[in-house]
Amino acid sequence: MTHFLERGPGKLTRRTKRQVPSWTKYFIYDVVFIVDASSSIDPEEFNRAKRGLVHLINRAKRSTHYAAIAYANDAEIVFNFTRSSLAKRYIQTKVKHLEGMYLILD
Repeated sequence: MTHFLERGPGKLTRRTKRQVPSWTKYFIYDVVFIVDASSSIDPEEFNRAKRGLVHLINRAKRSTHYAAIAYANDAEIVFNFTRSSLAKRYIQTKVKHLEGMYLILD
């Protein structure tokens, strides 16, 4: 059976840390989270996704800036680029599951 990236069983035997050039430590990265906040997403799954975003922020460089866009019937900028500590708080408080709103694809 083939798995993700066409790698079969036993081919992913160990994880290795990627080598990053030292000059990258001077960069500030901008990350935008685009979140499906429509009712087609189960509320429990939606909250699990928010926890996952916070986990990603915790693992990233502290100098990274984050923004978020939520969409259902329309897209909305939830928060603009901000530092990681505020982004984590905003994900928990400002990214809302939009009950009764559905993603409509034309």
